[in-house]
Amino acid sequence: MSDEENRIEQIKAFIRDEKEAAWLYRHLADIEKDEKRASLFREMAEIEEKHALFWKEELKKLGVKAPSFSKPSLKLRFYSMLARLMGPVKTAKMLEENEYSTVLSYKRALSFVSEESKSELERIIRDEEEHQKAAMHIRFGDKSEEPWHTKGLSIRDVIFGMNDGLLSIFSLVTGMSGATANNTHTVVLAGFAGTLAGAISMAAGAYVSVQSEKEAQERQIFLEREELEAMPEEEEKELVVMFQLKGFTEEEAKKIASRMMEDKEKALEHMVREELGIDPEGLPQPWKAGVASGVSFMVGAAVPMLPFLVFSPSWAMPMCVLMSLGGFFVIGAGRTIVTGKNPLKSGLQMFSIGTGAAIVTYLLGKVCGVAV
Repeated sequence: MSDEENRIEQIKAFIRDEKEAAWLYRHLADIEKDEKRASLFREMAEIEEKHALFWKEELKKLGVKAPSFSKPSLKLRFYSMLARLMGPVKTAKMLEENEYSTVLSYKRALSFVSEESKSELERIIRDEEEHQKAAMHIRFGDKSEEPWHTKGLSIRDVIFGMNDGLLSIFSLVTGMSGATANNTHTVVLAGFAGTLAGAISMAAGAYVSVQSEKEAQERQIFLEREELEAMPEEEEKELVVMFQLKGFTEEEAKKIASRMMEDKEKALEHMVREELGIDPEGLPQPWKAGVASGVSFMVGAAVPMLPFLVFSPSWAMPMCVLMSLGGFFVIGAGRTIVTGKNPLKSGLQMFSIGTGAAIVTYLLGKVCGVAV
């Protein structure tokens, strides 16, 4: 393929990406309940449409007709489904990742667009960078922490807990099925025992981990309070430096710091947030994290166990495999809420892992005659 043909295909891809981004932003605006965020999504959609027009004009200069946007891709439909299930804010991580990728692609495209188009493309790049910041603002809001990670509980932990439950119990069930010639009673008994043990282990592990994190943060806050009481002048100097780093002049920073030091609790809160990166009002909650981890493990474990409770013995194992592999794909795709990666690729990756685990444990159970 010649350089010009590569350029044409790249521009066609840019048009498709911009049209899909516009479609997604309009969809998010339709389901967003907050009018300010909805208005922002609509504005971003309009800008993406203008970007698509720019690339269509570039194709026209090359004597090529622009492709039409017929229907949303599978990836786009998945984003749409996630947005409806989790809310537009939860999809902002993926939007941020997409905008970042677009910026990189467009910067590379500066090397092949015509000279008269470069200034316009540079403006478009600035638009995309602003969209990336907007997605980040939507994701973080006015808080210093991610909306899916608050007080020791996170969507990340829930998704990974479900994944652990599904993978562990599915492997156990397939291993037992191979070892016991698909004895349904034995498989169910082993599955329930594994689910209970795994859920307790997950819950206890999450509780201990978050409790340790909470105690460490409380210790840091205590030490900062002690420093504020013992060395107020030094702490005030630190505040001055912090405000200078935020763009204030030295004189302005000194005035703000002096005013803040009049209320030691406010000064402490600011120091804790800015210096330690800790939200004193949002310390981790061990019990909440423990319960969430244990329950998410059981939800994942329920997928391979359910067929043995609903279907006849002859259908239980085939349905277990079918539902579990489907569950792996859904959970893998669901991880993209956190990672921002391609949901289809992530779903297929987890599907492959689940398939591999099933084959290995079944064969080991068949050969050894013991639960693996």
